[in-house]
Amino acid sequence: MSECGIGLDIPPKKPAGLFGARHVQLMLMFGATISSFGMRAVLNVAIVAIISPHTREDAEFATYPEWSEKKNIILSSFFWGYICFQVFASQLAKNLGVKVIFAIAMSIASIFTILVPFFGEELGYGGVMACRVIQGAGQGFLLPCLHTLLSNWAPIAERAKFGGLVYAGQALGTVVAMPVTGAIADTRLGWPVSFYLYGGLGIVWVLCWIAFGHNTPADDKNISTAERKWIEYGLVQEDDVGQKHPTPWKSIFTSVPFYAILAAHCGQNWGFWTLLTETPTYMEKILKFSITKVIKILEKKST
Repeated sequence: MSECGIGLDIPPKKPAGLFGARHVQLMLMFGATISSFGMRAVLNVAIVAIISPHTREDAEFATYPEWSEKKNIILSSFFWGYICFQVFASQLAKNLGVKVIFAIAMSIASIFTILVPFFGEELGYGGVMACRVIQGAGQGFLLPCLHTLLSNWAPIAERAKFGGLVYAGQALGTVVAMPVTGAIADTRLGWPVSFYLYGGLGIVWVLCWIAFGHNTPADDKNISTAERKWIEYGLVQEDDVGQKHPTPWKSIFTSVPFYAILAAHCGQNWGFWTLLTETPTYMEKILKFSITKVIKILEKKST
């Protein structure tokens, strides 16, 4: 019997009600995914406006057509920082808890999203790249923290549903960010506003996370006993209480299936992010069609 009174032979009943403490954590994880992938996708669209030689007559923002030859290296700089802390972040989340680490990482990513226009004006394209590298380093903690939170908060019976909803935020955040950024870039205030918007959303998420986020059900004082039992049943066994299991590094790095999955994942990510980062430029340079125009056409058809 665990300290929660969870019987290993008699599964606890699912708590009554449609909304509980676990759903609050689900919403926070979903919000983190949407805002993070929105911050990633903003520059992919904004770069078209940033390097454009043509601006509105009433524009209150600068453009930098001299950066055109540096476009691809600017777009790739996010991943320089992103790749650095993946394994390191997972170990910190596992051993020290997620709440503080997640808040710090998301704060860094959000602040340096807001600073992109300022650094670009003061330091040139190198300043934008510096912001994106730091932003990527902060977001390197995103998936490790989400994996840890899901393992702590998603009941066995609901784990697939929880994981599907949280990771759906990746696509949703990207799909929303691209047309929104295109529309903002066509306004008088222009592309800098999109960085302020998504950086600001990230800061709002951090404040909500600090107020309502918890590492585990045991840390949440407002969770009911029934819901805590429902979540924790099956996650730990009697002999595992209070024990920490070391990461089997040797087994991982000598596993052929691990390298097969790694190669497939690298290939999928390379193709996906190349397509995502280059699509706005392709539409503007090759198809001569901006995302803003697409939005206006769709709006006319819908009316």
